[in-house]
Amino acid sequence: MAIEGGCHCRICQLTMGAPLSAYASVALADFSYTKGTPKLYRSSDSAARAFCGDCGAQLTFRRDGKERLGVNIVTLDDPSLVEPTMHIWTQSRIAWFDTADSHERREQTQPVR
Repeated sequence: MAIEGGCHCRICQLTMGAPLSAYASVALADFSYTKGTPKLYRSSDSAARAFCGDCGAQLTFRRDGKERLGVNIVTLDDPSLVEPTMHIWTQSRIAWFDTADSHERREQTQPVR
């Protein structure tokens, strides 16, 4: 089962240039790129992010050793097909930004980089 969410962690804010990232969790076996090869960026000691080498859009996020990756919903051909169902790392939420939905919120404490 896929988990769709909005991540409010500080690292997502910085790499996305936005108050949160909207992602869908996908099994590696069910994912492939249809065109090109992304550029990788180690955003922490335990995770990497893939970016489009042409436009710079962040495409995916993957923790080391995990069999799932987070796919940036807004980079899909039709992002309206996947709606986030929860918010994570809300302790790092920027005070002036909030969403109007009633989805579950998880306040995890942000690890130090």
